[in-house]
Order: sequence, then C-alpha cells, then structure tokens
Amino acid sequence: EHREVHKVYFAVVQGFVAKLNPDLTDVLACTYAGTATTYITSIACDADGQIYINGCTGGFPTTAGAIRETYGGYNSDMFLAQFDPELSFLRSSTYLGGNYDEGEGYGLTVLPDGTVFVAGFTISTNFPAEGMGHTSADSADGFVVKIGFGEQ
Repeated sequence: EHREVHKVYFAVVQGFVAKLNPDLTDVLACTYAGTATTYITSIACDADGQIYINGCTGGFPTTAGAIRETYGGYNSDMFLAQFDPELSFLRSSTYLGGNYDEGEGYGLTVLPDGTVFVAGFTISTNFPAEGMGHTSADSADGFVVKIGFGEQ
C-alpha cells in the first residue's frame, strides 16, 4: 500500500514597503514592517512624501505618544505607522485595538493638514473610540478613526 507523506510548513508573514522609481525598474528604498506576523493592507503618502501604512499585526514597534503602546489583541491588532519619505525612519506608530481582534484595515487616507482616516472592523469590547458602544465579542463593528498627526 502506498501512502503519501505531507509536510506542513509554518511561516511568519512579514510585511514590507518598497519605494520604486516611476518606471518600476529600480527599488529606491525598502523596509520590513512589524516584529511578528504583519499584513500591510493600505498605504498612502502626504504632500511632504511621508509614507503611511496600516494593517494588522501580532507585533509592531510603537513610538512615544502612541494612542496605544502595547499589543492588546487576541489574535491581531490593527496598526498605523508613518515613515519618512526614504523609509529609513519610523516617525510615528501606534496600535489601534482593544482586548480582542481588529481587522486588517480597509481604508487609509491622508489629508493635506496631516489628518489621517483609517477604516476597519473590531471585535473588541473596549476599542478606544468615543461612541463605539460595542459590547459583544460575538460580532464585528465597523469603524472609521480620525487621527491628527499634525506638524511633526
């Protein structure tokens, strides 16, 4: 009797951001993002060339003054990060989440004044936003968060 042997491989997914030239023939800058499994789902740039990313993660470095400095999710927290135009410096980074799970982040936009809007979903019962009122981890609530990065 013949039996097939199947191997199972486990891997950490590591997000990255790359800046390419206009012809897409050269990588001008590149950096990894996150310290654990990290999915980058949205990217935007402001008028000064600052690069913003968001997604979900099991670990991401935060910066001083973050909305949430520590990981609080069960499986994942959403994150928002701002890099300099050359992807060489993490200017600002925060977790956006509560005590359970947050979605990947389904939208990201940056206004000329530095205001950032992020859309996603949460299953957390204590998502840090006014008026959320979510009380059950059995269903998800959508959200849009407005964050003012302002002058940096």
